[in-house]
Amino acid sequence: MSVRGGLTAEGRGASGAQIVMIDQSGEPRYARTNLFGYYRFAEVAAGETYIITAKGKRYEFSPPAQVINVNEDTVDINFIANSE
Repeated sequence: MSVRGGLTAEGRGASGAQIVMIDQSGEPRYARTNLFGYYRFAEVAAGETYIITAKGKRYEFSPPAQVINVNEDTVDINFIANSE
């Protein structure tokens, strides 16, 4: 699963944010946004539900967490960053 999810309110990439994905058994997986706000989780099982959160030292994200059901490649999980 590769998405552009960390964006500032102006539409620029929010780099360096930590993205946490928790599966149905409570196991966390971690990713960090790159310079353009993209992040990636490999080998995500289709048909599962996950909770994804975004955290950053320089940003507060809205929404801070999302619940998603993965059916195939998901590319539209967006978190909007507001500078703290």
